Amino acid sequence: MPYDQDSRVGVTMADARPLAWKERVPWLLEFANTDLVELGRGRPGDRMNFLDDLSRYVGATGEKEQDELARAAGGDLTAISPAIDTARELLTAIADRAVVEFRFEAGGGGMLDASPLKDGWRAPEVYYDRPLREMVLLLALEDLRQADVASLVRRCRWSECGNLFFAKRKDQEYCDRPCANNAATHEYQKRQKAKKTQTAPGETGPSDRPAANAPSLRPAEAAAPPVMKARAQRKAKRPARKRKGR
Repeated sequence: MPYDQDSRVGVTMADARPLAWKERVPWLLEFANTDLVELGRGRPGDRMNFLDDLSRYVGATGEKEQDELARAAGGDLTAISPAIDTARELLTAIADRAVVEFRFEAGGGGMLDASPLKDGWRAPEVYYDRPLREMVLLLALEDLRQADVASLVRRCRWSECGNLFFAKRKDQEYCDRPCANNAATHEYQKRQKAKKTQTAPGETGPSDRPAANAPSLRPAEAAAPPVMKARAQRKAKRPARKRKGR
């Protein structure tokens, strides 16, 4: 259950906007430097805003996370103390370009090696002691949390394909050009078939029927484009001019 017991805050996880990527690390530094004693002495509204930001950071939807947030909202800030200690430990290793190991409650663990930062802007290296399936799961979930990336994961709309693909454009609906061509051809054939079924057998379509009392056209005029054909018909309707004698 969401932890919105305090009606003055009223923010639930369904309403909360996740922290943007450029906001996450600055906020994490503030979180790591939080003094829980001072936070507990402060205004209840400040505490609830702090917990709202924490829920936006972690995306707390699981029962354990919600239970810890609910306890903190009720005044037991020791529920979030281990999370602050972990954040402080990781960020300290980053700042000191050091190595830190960590463990998960469910088993397994990992290591953060920030020493590559000594050589410039090389990224820290993270190692997990987890089964391959769990590694793929954890990393994929993190990658797919980005809306601008996840929105480009699509299924090909060609009925005979249906493959998953990563769109290169926002309006891309097919995984490749052959599927796009096949879909376009299929739609064209469907439209042509619909036109044929609308015309009774043995009858010409509405656009092919000669108008009543329409003047006859010469073969060359009949084969002309519609615009030229219309001009020829108007010309045939005009009365012949009498030639003046010389």
